[in-house]
Amino acid sequence: MIDNNNTTLADLLENGEPTIYYEANSANIRRFLDKGPYNIEWLVRKYLGVGFRSYKIERIRGTEFVIKFRYKKWGSMIDREVKMQFPKYLKDSKKTAVRITSRVFYELSKGPLFGNLLGKDPIQAILMRKENNNK
Repeated sequence: MIDNNNTTLADLLENGEPTIYYEANSANIRRFLDKGPYNIEWLVRKYLGVGFRSYKIERIRGTEFVIKFRYKKWGSMIDREVKMQFPKYLKDSKKTAVRITSRVFYELSKGPLFGNLLGKDPIQAILMRKENNNK
């Protein structure tokens, strides 16, 4: 039984659940992974939830996992920022599902968009960076 309020990604992998769908803006998303190097909860809830319609978690093997994102048409500043930062992961198609593996999540968390601002609100991080560039 999956409890959207308390189920972690580790639980899903351990229980062998094949595919779980979440609505991107759902209040039910609380935690994907609460330990380890991948700050997935923060990335998904605070950042990737903006402009994304839905995503599903797929088990690969062991602790390897893939999250498929189905994103809305590009338009907002955040969407453009994601596209600019991560063109190799995202395709310019409204209906394309993007596969992101645990390794890619680790790369994203260490990437230029997050950098030293990891843990802070990403929208604020983008605004701060734009302000610094305009000085």
